[in-house]
Amino acid sequence: MINRAEHRSLGVAAAPAKVHAYLADASNLPSWAPAFASSVSLSGASWLVSRDGAEFAIDVLADQRSGTVDFVAAGDHARGLFARVLPNGSGSEVVFTLMFEPDAPEGVVAARTLTLETELAAVRDACG
Repeated sequence: MINRAEHRSLGVAAAPAKVHAYLADASNLPSWAPAFASSVSLSGASWLVSRDGAEFAIDVLADQRSGTVDFVAAGDHARGLFARVLPNGSGSEVVFTLMFEPDAPEGVVAARTLTLETELAAVRDACG
């Protein structure tokens, strides 16, 4: 079964390399994604994310040449936030993609996509 994909994007007045470097540095997660990560710490090749008293591991898979930065579950690289930084004129376009189960409640999808828009704005403010 194919999952539902939701994409959000936003222009950023900064070079793609700068935006990519900011996203690829997982220590910045609490700054632009505080609903996801209140704190992070490096643990081997993975990052430990803390939120609401829980801790879980993610991998950050970044490739500057292709402009991708994926924040995926350490044990399941098909789950997570998939980001792409594209050239857009003198700046960048940042695209975030989240996958949802086909039967995900509309309220859950709406809340999470609103969070994506807030996170994109935080990236824009930090980089632009």
